[in-house]
Amino acid sequence: MSQMPVSKKTSIKFRITLTVALIILASICAVSLLSYMQYTRDFNRQAAMRNQQIIEQVSLNVQAYLDDLYRLTQSPYYNRTVMDALEQRPSDTAAQLQKSRTIESFLEEMMIMPRNDIMRVYIISDHVYASYRTQNAFDDKTDLSRFDWYQTVQNTGETVFVPVHTEDIDQDEDFKIFSIVTPLWSLRQND
Repeated sequence: MSQMPVSKKTSIKFRITLTVALIILASICAVSLLSYMQYTRDFNRQAAMRNQQIIEQVSLNVQAYLDDLYRLTQSPYYNRTVMDALEQRPSDTAAQLQKSRTIESFLEEMMIMPRNDIMRVYIISDHVYASYRTQNAFDDKTDLSRFDWYQTVQNTGETVFVPVHTEDIDQDEDFKIFSIVTPLWSLRQND
């Protein structure tokens, strides 16, 4: 058996070690890269699913909120005293004051008190009846026909959603406000 020179032996050992090390390093790099790519793909997929769930939940919450507000706009129909007051045509200021107190008390109890997010409510008929936490936006002297929402409700008789708009309610703060306008129909039968 012949012996190889030390340098050749070292050279072969070195080559084999280097080759094995490179294979291991390449394997580690490949596994790391593939793991990173899979992790990124899974993370993005899960993030997209979570975002979709959040969007769906927000959508459901907004829809439930709007449905709740719509139900509140229908609440005068369930209060016979208010509907009777709306039908009255007072002949003197005392009767008009009583009518105003009845309607505005109802608005305060049903709309404003239980809901902190409702800033103002109105019933517009022979007068503007209001209850509000912020400054009143308009009164009996306001020309309502200049508002698109008023014209739409008058012409179609349908509920109107007034999109978000900014109002300078407080000197320190502007508020983003949206509104729902629903017509109230008389409960009396027309002869």
